[in-house]
Amino acid sequence: MKEKFAIITNPVAGHGQGEQRAFALRTHLEKRGSEVVIYKTSIRGEGRFWTGKALETGATGIIACGGDGTVHEVINGIKASKSNCEEPVLTILPTGRCNNFAGSLKIPKDPFLIGDLLLNGFSKRVDLGRIGDTYFATVAALGLDSAVAEYVDEGGPPTFLKGTMSYLYGLMAILPKFRFPSVTLTGNYGFFQGPVVLVAAANTDSYGGGFQIAPGAIQSDGLLDICVVRKIPKLQLLTILPRVFSGQHIHHESVSLRATDEMTIESEDTLWIWADGERIAATPATITIEASAIQIKVPKI
Repeated sequence: MKEKFAIITNPVAGHGQGEQRAFALRTHLEKRGSEVVIYKTSIRGEGRFWTGKALETGATGIIACGGDGTVHEVINGIKASKSNCEEPVLTILPTGRCNNFAGSLKIPKDPFLIGDLLLNGFSKRVDLGRIGDTYFATVAALGLDSAVAEYVDEGGPPTFLKGTMSYLYGLMAILPKFRFPSVTLTGNYGFFQGPVVLVAAANTDSYGGGFQIAPGAIQSDGLLDICVVRKIPKLQLLTILPRVFSGQHIHHESVSLRATDEMTIESEDTLWIWADGERIAATPATITIEASAIQIKVPKI
């Protein structure tokens, strides 16, 4: 039986490389006898829509061609699908500004290697975080980093800054006027109440511009790693932030890292929670982990 793949691509991802790599992958797969349809996104949320359409037409495999945002939309499209077909296998062709989920699974960026992965790799079931009906693949967070994410998303940094540099620029712009939010956290790991710099619920060890927020977090252990950075003076915070690139921030006295399968967040003021580069929920909210939630093609290591 001929394989039927759907590629959901963000054509502007990676300075236009998303579309180029999607067509290169299609050509590679078609030469090997597969049927391939490309769906190009043009607005936010369209990846989820096209994923649903692809599954309705019988796609057996979905390829997310873009960054963590595209993966986020495709995952939610798969989980929301009412298709009668068997659960499709997800594959990622990383071409975005941030590719943390693909990186955590050692997925290559070369479309020809992805083609081989589709046909010769193996499927692994991985966990997904969840808030209400919305799933996330990497890290859900609120506080300073979500304020920076919103600033970057709204185009605050100069256009020539990409990836990590755009987040660092956003941090410097946001930090002077940042107000530490007061939160209440409840989970089977314990209880916390007080002002924070940030709270992150991690399914993977990194997010954003490669920040190693939860060293050791893996997406197949049925747990979320909760990183809490309590309020400290802003000048002292500037000395801690560079350590996040290597995960060394967890050794600071203001930082705690705990594992749980569920956490409830409440706050004095309504706070937005961002995940996979998307604004997905507001407090109060309960974050859970769905173990073995989706199957994905990964390299044989």
